[in-house]
Amino acid sequence: LEEQGVPCRAICCNEHDCALALSKLAAKSSTLRVGLGLNATGDIALTHAQLPEDRALIRGHIRAGAARLRVLGANAGQLVKVLPFSEIK
Repeated sequence: LEEQGVPCRAICCNEHDCALALSKLAAKSSTLRVGLGLNATGDIALTHAQLPEDRALIRGHIRAGAARLRVLGANAGQLVKVLPFSEIK
């Protein structure tokens, strides 16, 4: 996100343990309408507030490696900027 120049804010939430639920909560509370959720087990979900509750744009895990996580974060910024996603290999 930082490399895309997109502002972000990190919030801890104990209400949900599902990465998708956390990402939806983040997207709905953001003026940018984009959310990333990370749960305690390392699951990650990227979504947009307009997507259905049960759908993530991209899912990942912290064990996927730094390169994949970097692309996931870049894709979050690209979603805000309405740019095509980078391919996650």
